[in-house]
Amino acid sequence: MMTILVTGATGFLGGVTARELARTGQAVTGLGRDAHRGAALEADGVRFMAADLRGADWDALLRGVEGVVHAAARSTLWGHAADFHADNVAPSAALARACAVRGVRLVHVSTPSGWWRVSGGDGHASHAILRPRAVRPARCAHDGLRGDDARLQGSPLRGAVAVGD
Repeated sequence: MMTILVTGATGFLGGVTARELARTGQAVTGLGRDAHRGAALEADGVRFMAADLRGADWDALLRGVEGVVHAAARSTLWGHAADFHADNVAPSAALARACAVRGVRLVHVSTPSGWWRVSGGDGHASHAILRPRAVRPARCAHDGLRGDDARLQGSPLRGAVAVGD
């Protein structure tokens, strides 16, 4: 049995992942912002913790954790680039560094916002590219994670889009 933290557990992909891991006997804690969905997770055997990843205390959240599935993200199609950075890039970078320091395994599930371009100089994500472009290991959109940090080296996996309720 592993002790696993799932971010975005009140969302579609994070919720399915947290429930499936719990069903297979893993000790799962799910992070999310929706208390109602959190109660449903607990009914399915997932320990729920309400958390916003902006400024998260990763020392406390990773205590006793062996693996993390990071599925939390701003996944809307439109918005300010600064909001995508604050909600997706900064927390993902902080989590990756915290996992690397502690030797915690990390699976990062990205959003299509990693493929977006900001145009017009107004700070808005205004053009969605819905096909993957070439990705180099340990690179994240908007320069959130740098390949020159040896602790963050990894290999991105390309997958299909998941759609659900």
